[in-house]
Amino acid sequence: MRFYTENRKYYCGIDLHTKTMYVCILDETDSILLHKNIPAQPKPFLALIADYRDGLVVDFHNIKKAVITLHQKIRDVLCVY
Repeated sequence: MRFYTENRKYYCGIDLHTKTMYVCILDETDSILLHKNIPAQPKPFLALIADYRDGLVVDFHNIKKAVITLHQKIRDVLCVY
C-alpha cells in the first residue's frame, strides 16, 4: 500500500457494497461537500467526483470479494495504486 504524505484538497470516503456505494467528500477543513448514495458502478462514481478529482484522495471501506472488481476498475481509471 502506498501512503500520501502531503495534504490534499479533497478527501473521499466510500462505503462500497455489492449494488450501492455511499460517497462522502470533505474539503481540507473537514466540511462536507458531498454526501450521496449511488449505484456501485464506475460511471456514476466518476461523474460524481468530476468536480473534485484534482487533489482528491479516495478511501474505500467494506471491500468484499463481490465488489473487488468494481474497486479495481475505479482504481484503474483514477490511476491510484
